Amino acid sequence: MKKSVMRRKIMKNKVLLICSIVIVILAVAGVTIRSMSRSRSESKKQVIATESGGKQQKTSDKQQAETEGKKDPEQNSSKPEPTAENKADATEAPTQEASPEAVSTETPVPAASEAVTPPPAPITYSETEGNRKAYLTFDDGTSKQTDKILDVLKQYNVKATFFVTAQEGEENARRYRRIVEEGHSIGLHSVSHNYKQVYANLDAFITDVEGIRQFVLNTTGVDSHLYRFPGGSSNQVSTVSMDDCIRYLNQNGYRYFDWNVDTSDTVNRHQSVDELLSKVFGTVVDKYHNCVILMHDASLQDITVAALPQIIEGLQARGMEILPITENTPVVQHKKADSVQ
Repeated sequence: MKKSVMRRKIMKNKVLLICSIVIVILAVAGVTIRSMSRSRSESKKQVIATESGGKQQKTSDKQQAETEGKKDPEQNSSKPEPTAENKADATEAPTQEASPEAVSTETPVPAASEAVTPPPAPITYSETEGNRKAYLTFDDGTSKQTDKILDVLKQYNVKATFFVTAQEGEENARRYRRIVEEGHSIGLHSVSHNYKQVYANLDAFITDVEGIRQFVLNTTGVDSHLYRFPGGSSNQVSTVSMDDCIRYLNQNGYRYFDWNVDTSDTVNRHQSVDELLSKVFGTVVDKYHNCVILMHDASLQDITVAALPQIIEGLQARGMEILPITENTPVVQHKKADSVQ
């Protein structure tokens, strides 16, 4: 009985010992496995880091090589020493670039102000002292457009000059009187503005001048001696000598005025406002100290009425004084009055 109990205890102790050994072995094995796994992981990370570093280094080396490759041609290229032929080419090249013929062989297009054929380019005979001045002049009225133009002038408190023709009727008589009453200058243009009649001969010219003078005097009470030739003093339509016409004006106390800024508002009634303004401000108005601007107030001059506010504003923006023509205004003449004896 006792032996049996002893055997069981011994067996139990052996089992416990074996279990303890197994546990120790398993514990040691677990530590070893974890250590090996950690070691492998660190090795793998090192490999990845090494490969990544290698790739970055290769990329950096490649970029540096490309950069050096681009720089090298510039750094290593050297300009050849100029030969006598090269020196000649280098000397001649700027001259060729500066030459208009070398740049373009096309015929230059004339500016709008230069393209106007009638009348020939005017000559300015006027004083240049004091502020620059502009004179707005309107030919061929009166008409319904005259009232619209007078309204604009009144709005801007600007005075102008009207070279009138003989238009019958009470409405036109009212317009002539309004011109004078609102402080504008009234000048003489023609009774009929018919070139064939006006310039048929010297007597016909004199009859036309004195006829329009008397018409204005009877209508407004103003005995005007301010005159503008139909077509200007440089017109090419007169069959009578313009010297004879000018001589008559000189001898009878008239002062005639041409223009140096032409809006072409009768030559091209269908032009836009911008086109008309370009004829005034493009290159012309800044050429002259005293600008006499040709416009018209005949019945078809809608474009003139539409452009007038911007013309006035443009002149004022340039600091120009806008005045009516008087007996004391410096003359602007295509054909100079004192050239005729």
